[in-house]
Amino acid sequence: MKKFSGIGKINYDNGDVYHGACGTCGNDELFEVEPHGVGKMTYKDGRVCEGVWNNGKIEYEGELVNGKPHGNGKWIYPNGGVYDGEWKDGRYHGKGKWKFPSGNGYEGEWKDGLKHGQGTFKWANGNSYVGDWKDGKKTRKGNFQMA
Repeated sequence: MKKFSGIGKINYDNGDVYHGACGTCGNDELFEVEPHGVGKMTYKDGRVCEGVWNNGKIEYEGELVNGKPHGNGKWIYPNGGVYDGEWKDGRYHGKGKWKFPSGNGYEGEWKDGLKHGQGTFKWANGNSYVGDWKDGKKTRKGNFQMA
């Protein structure tokens, strides 16, 4: 299998342009270079998408510092989970929303990648916990509500 990785520029036939880390997919006879790693896609219509790419698909779109999410951004995980909110040094930190593939979700405060502070966890069945969190765990300062 032919492999390539590095920094490059990809000019697409439709007028889109990608600058950043690249990788290959395919076999010895047919392979394609695609976005893979930190990079920026400038679409023909002027939109810009900067973030972390995996096999040609954007996984993280938002602010980066030293190649890590930092500031506001959205990460779409391969399993369908989505975190949209504030980041610090590559971890959830500040206010954010996390939607699990199961339909459960959390909206509230984060610290060092863990639920911490005020937040609401909603289960797919409609039940919820509204209250304080510390180091990723519910405290006794909250209310459980049934749907």
